[in-house]
Parts: sequence; structure tokens; C-alpha cells
Amino acid sequence: MKTMLFKTLLITVFLSLPGCDLLRESPFEVSAWNPGNGFFPGFNETGLSFVFSHEPDRISVERAFTLTEDGQALTGYFSWNGKRCVFSPASPFRQNREYRITILQDAMDTKGLSMDGYFEGRFYTREAGRRPEVVTVDPPYDGLMSGERGRLIMEFSEPVDSLSLTRELSLSPVMTGSWSLGAEGREAEFIPWEPWRHNTLYQVRLSENFSSAIGIPLGSEFVSRFRTGIDTEPPRLTGAFALDLTGAELFELEEAPAENSLWEGSYRIGLVFSEEVDSASLKSRIALHGGPALALESEPGYGGFFVFRLTEKPGYKSRFSLSIAGGVFDRAGNGSEEEYLFRIYADGPFSKPPSLVGLRLPLKPDDSPGGLAGPGATPLGPGDAVPAAYDITALFADLPLEGDAGHYAFDTATPSWIELYFDTTPGGEINLFSLMDLFRVESTNSALGFSPRSIHQDEFTWALPHDQWAACTRVEIRSLMTNHPAQGIIRFIVEGGLEDSLGNKNTQAFELPLVK
Repeated sequence: MKTMLFKTLLITVFLSLPGCDLLRESPFEVSAWNPGNGFFPGFNETGLSFVFSHEPDRISVERAFTLTEDGQALTGYFSWNGKRCVFSPASPFRQNREYRITILQDAMDTKGLSMDGYFEGRFYTREAGRRPEVVTVDPPYDGLMSGERGRLIMEFSEPVDSLSLTRELSLSPVMTGSWSLGAEGREAEFIPWEPWRHNTLYQVRLSENFSSAIGIPLGSEFVSRFRTGIDTEPPRLTGAFALDLTGAELFELEEAPAENSLWEGSYRIGLVFSEEVDSASLKSRIALHGGPALALESEPGYGGFFVFRLTEKPGYKSRFSLSIAGGVFDRAGNGSEEEYLFRIYADGPFSKPPSLVGLRLPLKPDDSPGGLAGPGATPLGPGDAVPAAYDITALFADLPLEGDAGHYAFDTATPSWIELYFDTTPGGEINLFSLMDLFRVESTNSALGFSPRSIHQDEFTWALPHDQWAACTRVEIRSLMTNHPAQGIIRFIVEGGLEDSLGNKNTQAFELPLVK
């Protein structure tokens, strides 16, 4: 009785042991799979098939299953037929890739028996070949980059993929530049588009996905680093230039005490430095004295050449100076030590504003002989048939406006005209809208009434200009003038602000008083 009880307890303990694998007739495992380990260029199957040694527990197998493409997990769906399973990824298999399959030992058969160990398979959709390796780097690890625009060169054991090079290689701090391949794809050269930062540690990093020309990945990350040189030399101003509106260089500015003349109001200032400097520090150290303010036209940031413009045109024949103090900083933090001063004389011939030279008007404005015979008429007789001309300096000269018939009958609006003569810059014409706003005629004692009707610079009533002012710019204002019996002072006025067609403006007012 005791013997039978012992046998029963022994069988119970034996069956309850956690490793009930002792009861397996054969291990639970993947007995076959397709395509199997190896290289399969041109692989275009839609799924992978697996055959298990026992009837599998499908849910546990699916949970334990993983498929990766170059390290990235893929999703998909399973289909079953007894012991055979097919996994179809959501996206097609691609060429030049590495695929890994893992089934953890958590997978079980229908009797609850787990796998003895995890399953791993690996296949490649490319030709067989070796992984690429980095052979040399120039500069080497902890080496020194030669020059501000030195090139980084990497040599590989295998030809590498150019797209993978730009995608999987990084520089820190970030640098802009371009990569080129040489030596049949085994040598990569980085050409910087900007100078390397001074006294800076740069890191070169290749990710594990960096691949050869036939798609074999590096497999593990590669890191190298190098330093750039130490810059202790301060920047210097190497040139200052007058520039036209297109940015073309006209002449180089000389430092004080020399005076730079023939300066036009439209000129820009171009500054060249021995190395790239910070525009913000330059703006804080540059100043214009005795003239308008300066504005930076170049892009802000570091640069070796900067363009400044004057916010307003300087006064004609005005003098001003440009100064640049020390403390303009380069990329390495070195500040300039020298100070610069340039004197400028704004007497450019094309910046000369228009000025009133004199005026002319007829003393006999009617159509009678010796007077005018309409537009373009010429003098027909002596005396008051010729228009009277008055220089701007002829202050309080006599203006004999007769009140009889044929002249300016008293209290009668008489059609007449006034010619104004201006000294202008070559190629400049008077801005007629500007003149219309600024010209007027005033009189004391209501001696003369003036009402303008039109203004023009061609088809003059009197064809020939005044001899002494033939080279001047002539403007005619046709008007009605009402001569009153009272005597008085007639003032012909052009207020300040007269402009020409080139934008030159004269702030001076002109006034010519005549005595009637």
C-alpha cells in the first residue's frame, strides 16, 4: 500500500516539473524557411514562408515574430496552412537591403511547448560583398584642419554610395559644402562653401546605415573629429570705395587729411576687410558726421565686403566725413584696432540742384505790329517789342508795365507769359509739377494780378531764348496778368524745394523783386 502511494506521488511530481520538455518526442523549431540565409539579388517574392516541426500556436508565433529591413521593423500579415506560415510585408521587398527575421522562444506549439531557443534568419537582396570600412580620414582623429577652407578627405575600403554619403554623414557644428567622389568611388572629399570656424572642434559621424555602392551597410557607427586653427590676428579695413547704383566701383577713397571730391548724391560706400567680420559690430562702429544717416544694404551677418547707402542725398557742395572706430569683430572674436577717417566733398556735377538764373516777360503782349504774332513769333520791331529780361541779381529793377492799349491795359486780364531760366545739371530738366507748386507772383498795393494758366518746356511763345541764357533750361508759364494803376513792388518767387528730373532738390528759395 505504501509502495503504491509512493509511485503515485512520484508520477505527480514528475508531471508537475516546469520543464515538461522532457516529455517531448522532438523539439519545437523552424524546420525550414524560404528563401533561407544568403544573398538573393533580384529577389521579388511577396512573402516569406516558415515550416514548424509541430503544429504551432499561431497567436504566440505571431507575437514572437519580427522582420526588419536595414534595422527598421516592417509590418505585414500572416497566412497559415497547418504547420506552414507565410508572412507578407505591407510594402514590397526592395533591392540592396538586409532583412532579418527573429522568432523569440516565447513561440509555442499547440501543446504549450516553447522553442528551445530563438530563431534568427538573415538574407540580402544584393550581390555578395564586404562591408565598407573607413581606411583613413584627413585630418585624422584629433588632427588640425589646414587653412580656413581646407578640405575633409575620407578613404574607404569599398566604393561607396554618393546618396548614402550625403544622407548618412554629418558634421557638427553644421557646415555648408559639397561632397565629391574620386578613386573609383573609394575617396570622398568635402569642399566647404564657407570658412571653417576658428578654434572649433568638429565631429564627423557616419551612421550604421551608411552603405557601399552595392548597398552593404557599414553596420556600426563611425566617429572622428578634428580641430580648426586658432586665429589671433585682428581684422583690418583694406579698402573703401565709391560705388554707383549698380554696385560698380568708381574710385577708392583716400583717408584724411585728403578730401574726396566729385561725390554724387546717389553714390554708395563699399568697405573691404582683410577677413570676414560681423555686420552688427561694424554698424556700431561706423558713423557719418555732418551728413545724413547710413543704412546697410548688404545682407547682415559675417562678410568681407559691405555696402552702405546714405539715407538722403547730401546737400550740394556740402562736406561730411565717414569714420570707422576700432572694435569690428571677426569670427574668432578678434576686434579691429585701427581707426579710419574719410572726408567727402559732395560736389558731383550730376548732383547740382536747379537754381533760378533770371526771368523774361513781354512788355507789349498784344498781337499788334512789333508785338507777338502767336506761338513761335519773333520780334518784329525795336523797343518794347523785345521781351524784358531780368537777372536774379537785378533787385528792384524797373518793370515798366504801361497801361495803354497794346501793353497791359489797366484793370484788364491780359494774356501774357513769363519765361524762367534755370541752371541745371547736365541732362536734368525741371520737374514741372514741383515748379507749379512753388512759383508765385506777389505785389504790394495790389499793383499787379497774376493767374497762371499753363506751364511747358517746348513750343515757346518767343521762339528764341535770351542770348545770355541760351545754355540754361527754359520754362514758360502762360498766364493772365491784370495791371492796376497803383504802383508797387512785384515779387517773382520760387520757394525752396525745387526738383529736377534726376531728383536733385534745391532747398534754397529764390526771389526777384521788381519795381512797377
